[in-house]
Amino acid sequence: MKRKDMPSVFNRIDQLLVLPHISNQERQILLETKQALAKGEDEERVARRISSPLSLLAAQQKLAPEMVQFLADLEDQYRGFGKGVRGSVYIPPL
Repeated sequence: MKRKDMPSVFNRIDQLLVLPHISNQERQILLETKQALAKGEDEERVARRISSPLSLLAAQQKLAPEMVQFLADLEDQYRGFGKGVRGSVYIPPL
C-alpha cells in the first residue's frame, strides 16, 4: 500500500485532544499540528517537525500512553515507510 493510500495517523488528533490526562505540552503540540495541517502544510514535513519535541517528552517519560502510541505510529508512517524505522527518536516500550 502506498503512503498516500494509508489513513493518516493525524486523523487521531481530535481523539487525543479530548483526553483529560494529556499534558499542556502534549496538547499544545497537537493543536499546532492541527493548525499546520489545516493550513495545508505537507504531512511529512509536519511529522518531522513534531517528532523531535514528542521524542524529547518520551525520553523524559512525560508522554501519555496514547501519545507514545501516536509517536510510534507517526514514526512508522513517515520515517522508513514500511520498515518501522525509528532510528532518530527514542520511543519507550508500551
